[in-house]
Order: sequence, then structure tokens, then C-alpha cells
Amino acid sequence: MAAEDKGITPSEGTGLSGQTDAKPTEELAKPAEQGSQALGDVTDEELEAELAFEALRRKRAKAKRRRIIIGILVLLVVGGVGAFFFLSGGSQEAENAIDPFSMTATITKDKFTDTVGGNGKANPASSSVVSPEVSGIIENLDVTVGQEVKEGDVLFTLKNDALDEEVRKAEEAVSLASRGLDSAWSKISKAERARDVAVRSRDDAWNKANEAGDWSTYDDNTLTNAIDDATDGINDAIDAKDTAEADLASKQADLENARKKAEKRTVTAPVTGSVIAVNAQNGQAVGGAEGGTTDSSGSNSGPLVRIADTSQMKIPVQINEVDIEKIAVDQPATVTFQAIPDLTLDSKVQNIATTSTGSSGASNASAADSSGGVVTYAVDLSVANKEGKIKPGMTANVNIITQQLDDVLTVSSSAVFGEELGSPHVLRVTDAENKAYESVPVEIKAKSSSTLVIEGDVKEGDEVLLINPEAPAGSGAEDVLEAL
Repeated sequence: MAAEDKGITPSEGTGLSGQTDAKPTEELAKPAEQGSQALGDVTDEELEAELAFEALRRKRAKAKRRRIIIGILVLLVVGGVGAFFFLSGGSQEAENAIDPFSMTATITKDKFTDTVGGNGKANPASSSVVSPEVSGIIENLDVTVGQEVKEGDVLFTLKNDALDEEVRKAEEAVSLASRGLDSAWSKISKAERARDVAVRSRDDAWNKANEAGDWSTYDDNTLTNAIDDATDGINDAIDAKDTAEADLASKQADLENARKKAEKRTVTAPVTGSVIAVNAQNGQAVGGAEGGTTDSSGSNSGPLVRIADTSQMKIPVQINEVDIEKIAVDQPATVTFQAIPDLTLDSKVQNIATTSTGSSGASNASAADSSGGVVTYAVDLSVANKEGKIKPGMTANVNIITQQLDDVLTVSSSAVFGEELGSPHVLRVTDAENKAYESVPVEIKAKSSSTLVIEGDVKEGDEVLLINPEAPAGSGAEDVLEAL
């Protein structure tokens, strides 16, 4: 390799092939030593043939040296010796060359997480239409498209004097029922007094007859019947009182309903969110009310106000077909936003499209986009927007967590060789000072784009080789990897 990099000619030797043949070079040099007269003895055709033969011979010798060096490198790496350190000993240029295996990585025990990434635009998960529950004429409209509102914020009011009249009548009915109840209580008191009189009358008559010893004037049946009649009067008064109480409760409920209905003339936002449509106009009649204005242009068609619920956002992302099998509903994810660098939110997969763009029978998730020959599928994620920082249309970066393993041995994917041949292994450093290494077979249990989870005769803290990305072409790294 060193000989190739320096452009050493066969006459200089390589120390690797063991033989050189300088004769063609010496013969070609003779005409130059003898001067221009000697050149005249060689024709142009003969000189061109000699040069072509010399170039071919050099090319074959160079290829032979390359095959010998590759063989030596393979034996040295498998045997655990720093091959390039050994070969660089005889050349100043080799000593200054970049060692293709000068970089190392350390095997660590850590938590392994594999993710699939994507990005999309945040959109409200749902929207609500504002529909007044009572009729009336719109007044005090105070909402515009794009405005952020909170649940309970006043959007507009309705003028409906009939509802005020209903409240007034209900109040009168309550007052009347209350007076009726008061009257019922008075009748109970009157009936109780009448019974007391009847009881005293009987007692007085009995005492008088008893003192006189004359019972001829004492009529017990009449006196007892008077008491019974008074008692019946009490019971009737109590029943009337119960009826009056029920009537009052009913009238009070009617009044409460009338007041609530009247309060509905103040129309408020049903959810927290962003106003995305306003078709209401001041003076417009709604719910069959009479006397309102009508917009002949039809601009007041559709819902009076539509509000997107931004407390829960949906983020559709496109996932490449090679990754879609890793995705499942309810998988956790993290979401960041370009416009809010310090905000990271938890999310989860809500829906996965079953078809890509152009296929029939699209799922509930929006269809995937297929452009430039890359097939993707739509995956919808949901994220809570409790603080309201996420605005509709913001760009979201999503990382869906597809696999998590705790307490496993991990290493850079650049440190494992031979995976494509079905025989993955690492080159473990056994003597860093002398650049000695050994090949250790490993089993790959999981992988991400940059990290592998491995098992085998390795442990946490082992140092393994990496290919130095700054190593120039021809430094030998390609040959070693090809041989492995």
C-alpha cells in the first residue's frame, strides 16, 4: 500500500514482492546517455512499443503487490494485530498518514430507545358550531375570524323582549302561589283553633253536668261530632297547604327556567379555541325571530360561529413504508415545535392509515402522500394543548418511540462489521499502545439508525475500533472491510 501511495517504480523495490526487474528501464536509458545520435538508431515505432511494454509491466507488478498486501492485512486483523501500524514502519510518508482505525468507541450499558421520526402541521382535533338555543335579533357581535377565545367568553347577545315578559309572568305566578301557601297555613291555624273550641266545649259541659249531678242536658254525641268536624277541617287545611307548596315549587321552577332561557340570549363560546368562521351579523334574526335583517348576498349562511377546539391538537405525519410496520396505535411519542424551541410535549399515536395515496378505501386518517417514488402512510398523533401555546398550522417534529430496552449493551453501529454477511463482530482493543485488536463475534438484538444493542463475549467499558472517516482512499480501510 505504501509503495502504491508513493508511486514507487519497480527499480526502487517495495520490500513486499521480493523481486524487481530493472532491465527494460536500463535499456530505455541508454539512448539518453549516448546522445541524439544514438536515438537515430531507434525508430518511432520501436520506441513506442518499448514504452507500452514498460507501462504494462509496471501495472501488473503494482496489482501483484496490492494482492499480497491485502492478504497480509486480513491475516493481521483476524489475528489481533494492528496491520496498518506494521506496514507503515518503513516509510516516512506512512508514518504521517492517517490511521484508518485510529478512532474507537466504548461499549456502554444504557437504556436503548428506537424512534421513527416525522413532521407535520398541528391542527385542532375538533371544532364546535355556535348555535343559539333561543331566537332573537343579534346584537353586540364582538368576535372575528382568527380570534382566540376561552370557554364562556361572550360572542354576541340576542334581543328578545318576549323572554323578559315570560320572566315577569313567572315572577307573578310565584308571588301568587306564595300567597296561596300563606293562606293555606292560615286555614290550618283556624281549623286547629276550632278544634280546640270544640274540645273545651265538651269538657265544660261534662264538668257542669258532673257537678250538678244532672246529665240530662249533656249531649256527648253532639259535642264529640263537633270535635271530629274540627279535626277534619285541620286535615283539609293541611292538604290545601301541601297543594299550595307543590304549586309554589312548580311556579319557582318555571321562573328559574324562564330566567335561564332569558340568559341564553347571551351567547358564549362553548369551548376554548380559535374562531375559524363567523357568519353572524348584528341585526340578523335567528331561530325564527321576526324583525331582523337578512343578508341578500348569503354571507350569513352556514354556522353563525365555528370555533376550533385547540385544547387537543392532532398532528398528521407521513411515515415511510419501510417504517410503517413499527408503528402501532397508542405508542408514545414526543413532539417539538420549530416556533417554540423550549416546548416538548408527550403524545401518542391515535390512528394509522391502511392505504397510501391513490388507493381506494382510505382509512379515517388522511391518506398518505406518495411523491418522488417514496410511499408513505399517514399517522395521526394527538397532543394536549393545556397551556394554549400550540397554534393551528405550527410545524411539529414528532419522534414515535417504537422500542425501549433497559440495561442493555449498546455501541455505535459503525463499530460492528460483517452484519451484512450474517457474521457480525467487533474489533476489541487488546493493546492500545501497540495497536493490537481481536475479533469478537456478537449478536445484534436491536438497532436504530446509529446505535446497536449487542450480546456476546463483550462487556461494558470494552473499547472497540471504528473506521476513521478522515482516512483517505487507498489507506487500506476499504481492503480490510472487504476482506472481513
